[in-house]
Amino acid sequence: MLNKVVKEYGIIKPSEILQHLDAEVTKTLHQQEEAVTIRDGMDMTLVAYQRDKRLIEFAGAYNPIYLVRNGELIETKGDRFAIGRTEMKTEKEFTNHEIKVREGDTIYLFSDGYADQFGGESGKKFKIQPMKELILNIQEKTMEEQRSILESTIEAWRGEIEQIDDILIIGRRF
Repeated sequence: MLNKVVKEYGIIKPSEILQHLDAEVTKTLHQQEEAVTIRDGMDMTLVAYQRDKRLIEFAGAYNPIYLVRNGELIETKGDRFAIGRTEMKTEKEFTNHEIKVREGDTIYLFSDGYADQFGGESGKKFKIQPMKELILNIQEKTMEEQRSILESTIEAWRGEIEQIDDILIIGRRF
């Protein structure tokens, strides 16, 4: 469906892509029909980068994007609704955010799997605040070192507890 929206419809603005993707998923899963009880959807982060303008366009279905600049983590939140999973007659309009990036900035996109992973001494979720702190603590390291630290941290946190969800973190330094 994502290929269809981008390639067939020629849409490249992240908010508009999410808008069309939402309509396609809702239609495919028949989520607008009264008798259908499927209320499932997906969270998503979508970015487009205009290299010549050093501009990131971002739209999110529940998911944010983090920008680390000069030792500060700046969060740009996504909209508070998912792709699909729509209540009857609910109107959604995804927001398109523009972020100018500078030399040395790093952005992070991620699924909810890292923060939602159970573990630690009491078997609780890792949570988003410790994840933010971890990102800030390692942001001066190379991207490869960051990957290794993020991986070993969540594995140590998880311990013997099964991984419950996909875990994806994408970082890009400019």
